[in-house]
Amino acid sequence: MRIINHLIFIIAFTLTQYSCVSLSGDRYMDIDSEPPRLEDFSSFADYAQEYSKWISEVRVPVSDSPEAEVSYNSPFIIENTGEKIGILLVHGLRDSPYSFSDISKIFASKNIEVRAIVLPGHGTNPGALLDASYQEWEDYTHKHIEKFSKEIDILYLGGFSTGANIITTLDIENNYENVEALFLFSPAPIPEVNGKWALKIINLFSKWAPIGSSIELNQNKIKYTSVPYRALISYFDSASRSYESIKNTQYEKPVFVVASYEDSVIDIPEFTNLFTSNLINKNNRFILYSENELEFEDSRIKVIKSSIPDEQIINLSHTSIMYDPKNQLLGKEAIFEDCIPNIERNIFGRPSVTPICDDNEKKDIWFGAWGQERDGMKYFNMLLWNPFFEDMKSDLLSYIDTLIA
Repeated sequence: MRIINHLIFIIAFTLTQYSCVSLSGDRYMDIDSEPPRLEDFSSFADYAQEYSKWISEVRVPVSDSPEAEVSYNSPFIIENTGEKIGILLVHGLRDSPYSFSDISKIFASKNIEVRAIVLPGHGTNPGALLDASYQEWEDYTHKHIEKFSKEIDILYLGGFSTGANIITTLDIENNYENVEALFLFSPAPIPEVNGKWALKIINLFSKWAPIGSSIELNQNKIKYTSVPYRALISYFDSASRSYESIKNTQYEKPVFVVASYEDSVIDIPEFTNLFTSNLINKNNRFILYSENELEFEDSRIKVIKSSIPDEQIINLSHTSIMYDPKNQLLGKEAIFEDCIPNIERNIFGRPSVTPICDDNEKKDIWFGAWGQERDGMKYFNMLLWNPFFEDMKSDLLSYIDTLIA
């Protein structure tokens, strides 16, 4: 499986390169102060405002726009008018509520109240994940579901990656009375990883996993590019718990899924089996992007060919499905406006970054999922936007209509 191969790479790479490396600086230290507690606030809006203030106090900026960074990483709410329908959105490992900056607007356009939360350890500094716990992420999300459920009649749950794992497990185990549908973006349930014990051993000697373009550089405004091994172990916990939860049930509530077949994180064949066998609602919808022509017996799976040679796109990445090409930070125009990282690999297979600034050279860049570069490509970078976003939006809106009809 792709996720196992990635795990093996992390283990081997760390043992050869980073067994004695530690990162220094305030961003890599745990945070002493506690964030605001949901139970201390009567409204989510007040809670989100106070949480944003707390982030501004503890976050070490990575750019010259600290206020913007706080905004990108803060919980947010889009209130509706009258209708008592809402959706709770949960981001993934290393991410922030900005993951839903475009998706949230689709739900809001249907007069659905949107609440996007920040998982514990996220939105501030990577060091806040040194004591990461999947159980803490799950308990925290459960509190938000319980509170939101008491304030509305119909609740949907939406999640990206790890967030999709968490909400799936929680609803299967708790069967929340007024949760009526799940929206899963790049969900990543996988069986228990046999090699997870190795990560726990490595964690005793090296706290930081070589994820992202560079373990030393943390210049991303909306997500962490380095995380502790403890957080990575918690991710695998979320993945295996979600897998077992789905595998051991016949889940009857409606589910809307979007994913890329070439995603380096998801084991698509395994998830497709789960979708077909265990997510049994006849109205379920699975939008699956692939560079190849795929066919499935399950008519609920809609395959969209993702290769666009004219735009030098070979397929879609784990993250790209979330973002409109017009997104201000990750859209097509935003990416081409500045220098573009070119993903290279050294002898150990570690990604490194060489910026491409020349407009003529930018024309030679191909985009796709992490690790999907092809022989003969001069430059390659991970695709960050969804070129089919408008079509996905139409499918999503149509699906919401079937739910609220």
